[in-house]
Amino acid sequence: MKPSKYKDSFNTLKSSRKNVPEPNTLSTKLNIEHLNSNHDCNNATTVIEFLLFTLISKMKLKATQALALLANSNTLLIHVIIKGLKGQFDPVISWYKELFAHCESLVKLFKTDPEGLSSTFHVLDIIKSGLHSKSLEVGNWTLRLMGKVASGMNDEEMSGAAWDWFVRENGGLQVILSSITRTKDLINENLVSVLCQFGRYNSMELFTHNIKLSIQDQRMYMEFVTDLLEPLADHKLTRDELMDKGIIEFWINLACGKGDIANSNTQERATALKLLTKIWLTFPSIIEDEYSDLIIRLLQRANRDKAIGLQTTSVALLFTLLHNFAFDRNHFALLIYKTLTFALVENYQKEELRELILINFRIILEDFNTIPLNVLLDPLIKQIRSSEGITSFFNLFDFEFLEIVAKHPKLSLRNAIQVLDILAKPYIYNQVFANCTFDSFIVIANRFKENRQFGSFMEKFIKVVLSIHI
Repeated sequence: MKPSKYKDSFNTLKSSRKNVPEPNTLSTKLNIEHLNSNHDCNNATTVIEFLLFTLISKMKLKATQALALLANSNTLLIHVIIKGLKGQFDPVISWYKELFAHCESLVKLFKTDPEGLSSTFHVLDIIKSGLHSKSLEVGNWTLRLMGKVASGMNDEEMSGAAWDWFVRENGGLQVILSSITRTKDLINENLVSVLCQFGRYNSMELFTHNIKLSIQDQRMYMEFVTDLLEPLADHKLTRDELMDKGIIEFWINLACGKGDIANSNTQERATALKLLTKIWLTFPSIIEDEYSDLIIRLLQRANRDKAIGLQTTSVALLFTLLHNFAFDRNHFALLIYKTLTFALVENYQKEELRELILINFRIILEDFNTIPLNVLLDPLIKQIRSSEGITSFFNLFDFEFLEIVAKHPKLSLRNAIQVLDILAKPYIYNQVFANCTFDSFIVIANRFKENRQFGSFMEKFIKVVLSIHI
């Protein structure tokens, strides 16, 4: 293995005390004695002094060591930010906190520094390197600091410069998008602050063009938007801007096109459907005003697709919608409920898909006591009777589902008798599954034992059992 050229950055700093190269890009004549005696960044007159004061103070370095960090395009400083100082990230975090605390002073120096915008961009390039750090805390402090710097630049009428740096090649946006491919933990309110502050006057261009252009792959772009939606919506001003400027509608139209049956890329279709579902749950007013019928049709078509992966994705998304709509008593809940019932009946012979649907229906029935059970049971029981033992066979998950049905408050007498009639065959003829039916029998019998019609059914059932086993 080739040895690292940065094997020991701290020792490198020690060896550089006698011969400190001039820091390129930020070329300023400095008094070493002044640096050693004054660590107050508020007394800095240039950007490089500000950085040196904070490095000396928070990383416990001597002036020559701090200067060495800023030499050779900040190679050593970036190495320390990414890998820590002697493997420790506390000094790096302390330094970022110091920059954050005195961010206003730093931004003011941007406007007065003799190097002009080159020093501003240089500092921003140093800060953004924290997004490559092995420490998630460093990454989050990087986002916090970037957001605050951008906010300060907007206040100082430097929004144009902030935007130019952010969207340029290898600027802040590209580094952010690269970092979140390694960890999605950075997709949070700190990232939202960065995007909104740097793109304060260019939000439409940022979200619909620059990000899309930087990611290029349509599926990955939609995945990023899906992950970003909730933290974006949590900020009221940002939420309103996304709606008012048509950004949400841009995403909806993109996802509707990519989620259509005409798209042969099933992975892309699945990602588009996930985005549409997330938008519906996050911005329901926009969807329900115009797009709800279209999205349900797209999900229904995916349910019938030959690709099992796309089918399972659409089923999972429909159940996500159902659970949220049932909780909010949204009028779309019944439509989604019927759509999933149809999907169960239509795919009943596909055991893996049937298992997925029944497991999710169990969760729905356990969570919602008022859901109309007959809407599901009437077509399902008809399907079971027509296919049992011919094109499909009962499995453990079928019995577990029926046990939940037996306990549900909305189970009618008619459906209860139908369920017991279905369970009678495995109870009598299948020793493997006989025990699986017992609990459901007991629950239903206790619930309806006083009913004469139910009593008549049980008498017939007992006669059949006795005739077989005597």
